[in-house]
Amino acid sequence: MAFWGWVFLGSTLWVLTVRRDEFGAPEGGILSEMGAAYKEMVLVVQLPSVRLLTLVLLTCKAPLAAFDALIPFELLNEPIKVPKEHLATLTTIMLPVGMLTQAYVSNLFADSKPMSIWLLSYKARLAIGVALVGFVVALRMQTSGGGAIAGYMYAFGLVIMVASSMVSSAMFVAQMAFYNRVSDQRIGGTYMTMLNTFSNLGGQWPGTVVLALKGFIEKSPGLDSFTLCCGISAVLGGVWLLLMAPLVTNLQERPIKAWHAS
Repeated sequence: MAFWGWVFLGSTLWVLTVRRDEFGAPEGGILSEMGAAYKEMVLVVQLPSVRLLTLVLLTCKAPLAAFDALIPFELLNEPIKVPKEHLATLTTIMLPVGMLTQAYVSNLFADSKPMSIWLLSYKARLAIGVALVGFVVALRMQTSGGGAIAGYMYAFGLVIMVASSMVSSAMFVAQMAFYNRVSDQRIGGTYMTMLNTFSNLGGQWPGTVVLALKGFIEKSPGLDSFTLCCGISAVLGGVWLLLMAPLVTNLQERPIKAWHAS
């Protein structure tokens, strides 16, 4: 941590003191340039295409939230009780998998239709989430009597987690490629940051709702809150795809001018 902290600090100071911007200072000064950029962003967020994309970004993670938020807790709790170090090891393996997937997927956008790959990955991620729920239920059955987790179950879990990491990475690269395609180059950094902000918000609020729903269900004895929450998420995912997939395809086909305020 200390080493990379110094690397970050040194590279930042190098950019500040050594690297020279090939562009001159903006006319009117930096503050004037920033003000103009944010004024234009106010116009950008009023564009119909941007508003519809925002709707997609704020809702697309809701059907996936139960799988992302509840499965790790379920693996650590009774009766499964996967050791934390085993789960950490499996998670560490996902890092190079995600990096390799991003490198591979980035070569698939020559046709300028990244959201087609995004939709395909979304469907795969939803299916993998359902498979993970089945995996957790199978582990419950195997360990309910105090039995240990079989080695082949770890292997099966690793395969599912690798698949999940791959489709998640593909979704990320695809949406970033789409942001890069539609962003106005004059304010590209600000534009892409805005879209990423909407995407991050869409990834945060569903987890809170899912945990609250799980807590509410647990107040009723005899109900399996984990399976019920995941079942609701699977149904919600099917409904979301039915309603939003045509919209995502439509947004991808819109001309670039539909995304620019000027």
